[in-house]
Amino acid sequence: FPSHDNFSPDLIWIKSRSAATDHALYDIVRGAEKRLESNTTDAEVTSDGGVTAFNSNGFTLGTLAQVNTNAATYVGWCWDGGGSTVSNSDGTITSSVRANASAGISVVSWTGNNGTVGHGLGVKPDLIITKIRNSNSIWPVQHSSIGTQILQLESTGAAAADTSNRFNGIAATSSVFTAGKYLVS
Repeated sequence: FPSHDNFSPDLIWIKSRSAATDHALYDIVRGAEKRLESNTTDAEVTSDGGVTAFNSNGFTLGTLAQVNTNAATYVGWCWDGGGSTVSNSDGTITSSVRANASAGISVVSWTGNNGTVGHGLGVKPDLIITKIRNSNSIWPVQHSSIGTQILQLESTGAAAADTSNRFNGIAATSSVFTAGKYLVS
């Protein structure tokens, strides 16, 4: 599917508008066919037949019914995360980052916890959405309007204290965010 402005999307979020299916998120840092579902706590699924390629002017879909059938309508949101994925050692944990500072978005992948992770934006982000990919876990969210409290993307719950130390109760800076005791990507 070509993108409206003919850019290569780095983050793709697809949802059926006509069927009760899970949200499907794909990004270029993790690679095609690696799906996360923002409304569940499920671990990452690999080789799913959803987004099969990131193209210079859009993306290619496979036959996964969650993102592509003739009997349903879908919406897809796409973000341009920048030109290339780079290694970022701004924090105590080295990360792989695809950042577009002018658009205010970065896609970050890392291994480890209890440290700081570089996000590549050069300014303090207002919103950070995280997910442990290899196990069932919540989607901790930090937003500048709620200080060091967290939200859970998959939940309808209100903002709450970071008692599980997902971000160790520390707000992001212009270069890093904190990956707490229970936050590994």
